[in-house]
Amino acid sequence: LIATHASRMAQTHAFSHNRGVARKRQSTQSIRWRLLRLSFQSHEEDTDALLEEEDHDGQHSFSKSKWKKKRYVMMKDVDDAISSDPKKGVRKAQEMMKRMTRLYEITGVDAYKPNAQAYNLLIHALAKSSLLNAGYEAERVLQEMMLAGVKPNAISFTSTLDAYAKSGEKDAAQHSERLFLELLDSNVDLHFSAVDAVLNAWAMQSSLEAAERAQGILERLEMLQSKTIQPTEHSYSTVMNAFARCGAAERAHAILTRVLREKRAIRPDTVMFNVVIHAWSTSGDPQAGTKALELLNQMKHLASEGYDTAPDIVTYNSVLSAVSKSGHMRAGPQAERILKQLQEEDDNVTPNVVSYNSVLHAWSMNAGAEPKAAQRAQAVLDYMIQSGNDNIAPDVYSFTSVLNAWAKSKEDDKAIRARELLDTLLHLQSEAPKKTSLKLSAIPFNA
Repeated sequence: LIATHASRMAQTHAFSHNRGVARKRQSTQSIRWRLLRLSFQSHEEDTDALLEEEDHDGQHSFSKSKWKKKRYVMMKDVDDAISSDPKKGVRKAQEMMKRMTRLYEITGVDAYKPNAQAYNLLIHALAKSSLLNAGYEAERVLQEMMLAGVKPNAISFTSTLDAYAKSGEKDAAQHSERLFLELLDSNVDLHFSAVDAVLNAWAMQSSLEAAERAQGILERLEMLQSKTIQPTEHSYSTVMNAFARCGAAERAHAILTRVLREKRAIRPDTVMFNVVIHAWSTSGDPQAGTKALELLNQMKHLASEGYDTAPDIVTYNSVLSAVSKSGHMRAGPQAERILKQLQEEDDNVTPNVVSYNSVLHAWSMNAGAEPKAAQRAQAVLDYMIQSGNDNIAPDVYSFTSVLNAWAKSKEDDKAIRARELLDTLLHLQSEAPKKTSLKLSAIPFNA
């Protein structure tokens, strides 16, 4: 009993001694290190992965190589979040910035300070998020960046301007232009994409006044003749699109004409022509089809001279749309002729269901004046069904156009033909119930 008691007393004394040593060691540990651990307890990542353990004196020791790797992992995590869910990417980027800032404030190690890449990642996340206040937030981050002594670069400025352009804020375009002009007057190093971001901000407003503001910026840059920041082909296309969005096809066309006439360093391309042709197709102008055809022929001519203006499927579909909506009494034959020309002459472009639907729409619009319009529309639809080509498989819009053509025709059996056509649509829909392009609505029945 005495031996057992002595043994227990020895164990108790040893435990007390060890606990005292532990307490002494904890008291000598760096207060800074303990605060650091506490500040990160709420984060999901292991704090020890961010910092090295303290040295023999209880002080934090910095490992440049390990921090570099950890910073890369954090930034990669944010970048992946931006790609999958931009709003989540904003939260991730903000959390990353807070962690870096805390690490720097507690340790005093400069390497922990958020660098230009970290700030740019947060601004980029805001630009992609489409949040209503994204522009204001991006500019605030830009100001914080400069106050922290981190020099912004072209990516910083362009992303901030882009955030305004995509935010949908009421005064986004005005703020975007203000910031751009301030930077321009300060001789800040800007990338040409900054120009496009500002122009796009105005283009998104879809008003004539906004389009004219965009044109004013473009003309100022033309006069500036800066070697570092110049309007590009995309800049001109954006301004043309600004006029297209507000129905001012003639103004968009005038810019293209000026580019062709003045023979600047900017060479017109397919995109420029497509924007103007689309502008005519949505203008409602009776001359839209004629203008679109003239532009198509001009594209082919310039392409033969070495310009990058070869028509693509967007070109042809926009031309066909312009012709079909023009209301011209010969729109049906003209649209079908363009489609046939495309099939026979251009091996690089393949018509799709949109191309055929424009032809059907053209015949449908001509049904009252063209005696055989309904039969021609039916023949085109039959070809689409029988071809077995998924690229031109008819949809509900195709059937509706032909049903409208029969409804407008003067044929005695038009009601029977319309009923047969509706039965064909119902049959195709029953064979492919999950095919969304054949999803029924009241429109075919009304026709």
